[in-house]
Amino acid sequence: MIDMYDNLAQALRKTRKPLYKACLEVGIDSETVELDKLPLLCCDWCGFWDKPVNMTIENEDDVYCFVCENEALLK
Repeated sequence: MIDMYDNLAQALRKTRKPLYKACLEVGIDSETVELDKLPLLCCDWCGFWDKPVNMTIENEDDVYCFVCENEALLK
């Protein structure tokens, strides 16, 4: 089961692919994916996937990539 999440993480990392599309690429049923087991987070604004250490997490639920975080700071 761990291999499934590793393969999915490789397909998603540093992309803006929808989860269902990455699942199709690696042959996984998207209905069976448990997001808390995926070692990546998805930016709430732009859909960019990356490791949690590279993302900004605010209020425990809001997740932003470095680009969106910088964009928000410039406003």
